[in-house]
Amino acid sequence: MNIFSLPNHHRRGGTTAQDVRIAARFVFARPGWSATERQDVLNDPYLEITVSRAPGRKMLAWSLVRRDSGLLVQFVEEARPMGPYASMNEALLAVWEDAEQRSSQLEARPCLLLFGLDPTSAAEIQDLATITGFDPLLAPSADPETVLTPGLDLAGVVIDLQLPEFGGDGRAVIKRIRQSWARVPVLALTVHPHHAPEADLHGLGGPTQRERRPCNQDRVLQWLHGVYDLHGGERVGGTGRD
Repeated sequence: MNIFSLPNHHRRGGTTAQDVRIAARFVFARPGWSATERQDVLNDPYLEITVSRAPGRKMLAWSLVRRDSGLLVQFVEEARPMGPYASMNEALLAVWEDAEQRSSQLEARPCLLLFGLDPTSAAEIQDLATITGFDPLLAPSADPETVLTPGLDLAGVVIDLQLPEFGGDGRAVIKRIRQSWARVPVLALTVHPHHAPEADLHGLGGPTQRERRPCNQDRVLQWLHGVYDLHGGERVGGTGRD
């Protein structure tokens, strides 16, 4: 449990000290939950509730703010809020119910790791992965250890061999990933033609498929469907992580 408070002189109408105390009690008994006071663009405080159900999985977040008619709850990835709710307890219960529903949906989705992709490729492949049935996980840094946690239901990896977002050598990252997930499928993106040394896939194990940027969405989608079907068969067979 974590609760971070703003100084009293920052408080306006967004949240109250009592709201913070109630939220602190609510998240205390729930592992993976945290409550943080933040400020919007007008410097009005609001509460952010975050839920992390498993290491390496997508974090869920909601904002809670007081308005004239009561408390509004808004999932950060959606534009329309829920409510209004008459009390903080009712608002937190709405968050809990929404978290249960969203978490169950995420838990049913295998993870597709997107590593070091340029923003355009990342956005395109993230959309295709979601449509296919994956839970896309965008690596936040060049260190694979930040996302490669035990128990991660890793179905596949899409990585740029040149790591334009981080710099470095994508082949070294692939080798590190396959130390723990030896047979995980990898889609290796590159700006170079297949015969260039920078696009060489020798020594990386398999299955590894090369895709030259800008990506052909039909080929990427075909690869995603193949990985999804393969991973579904592995889950049924109970093999899981190598």
